Amino acid sequence: GVLLAGGGTGTGTIINDDECAGGTSAPELNTDIPTTFCDVIAESLNNFVTTAPPPGTTLIWSINPDPLEPSGYLTPAQVDNPTPGTYYGFFYDSLNDCASPTLEITLSVNSTPQITSTTSDTRCGEGEVTLTVDGFIPDSGTSPNYAWYASQTSSDVLSSLATFTPTISATTTFWVEATANGCTSEREGVTATVIPPVSAGTPMNGSACSVAANGPTTIDLDDQLSGADPGEWTVT
Repeated sequence: GVLLAGGGTGTGTIINDDECAGGTSAPELNTDIPTTFCDVIAESLNNFVTTAPPPGTTLIWSINPDPLEPSGYLTPAQVDNPTPGTYYGFFYDSLNDCASPTLEITLSVNSTPQITSTTSDTRCGEGEVTLTVDGFIPDSGTSPNYAWYASQTSSDVLSSLATFTPTISATTTFWVEATANGCTSEREGVTATVIPPVSAGTPMNGSACSVAANGPTTIDLDDQLSGADPGEWTVT
C-alpha cells in the first residue's frame, strides 16, 4: 500500500505484502554437527545453521512449527542450552510479521555406559591370564559392549568380550572401555602380573671325605648349584 501524510499529496513507502525479507528458503543445516549427543547437548542451536540471516531479519528458534506463533519462541538462554526435543529455526521479518520456511531439527541424548569393576590376574611364568570387566548403561537393563586394547590410545581391538584371556610372558597392562548407543566410557587399565618362575638351578655332584686326623670335613650344598634362586634345602 501507500503511506500518505495528512490526507494530501506526499511521499511514502510502498510495501509489497507478497514479499518477506525472510526469503523463500529455510536456514541451511550445518551437517558437520551431530544431532545425537552423549549425556549433554554441548551446542547452541544457532551452531546448526550455516546461512546468515537476510538483511532485516533475525534467526529465531521455536518449539512450535508455526513461525508466527511467538509463544513458542526460545529465549537466548534456551537457544544456547537446548534440551532434547524438536526445534524449528527460521528467519523472522518483524517489520512485516513474516518468516522464511522453517528448518526442523530433533536433538537427542544417550547415556554413556559406566565401568563398575574390573578383575586382574596373577600367574607364575608365561601363560594365560583371565581379566574381566563389568558395567552398566544408566537407565537401561542392557549391558554395554566392551573392547580391550593393548594401550590407552590403541585403535586395534584385542577382544570384545567381558572376559579377556590373553597369553603373556611379562607383567602387562591392558585397557578396556564400554560402549553403548554411540557413547564410549573412558578406558580403564587392568594389569596382569607375571611372577618370574623360581629356578632350583643346575646341580653338580660333589663329595667330601672325613679324615679323623684333619677333623670334620664339610661341603656347602649352595656351591653345588649354578643359576639357582634363593631358597631352602630339604632332606627327602
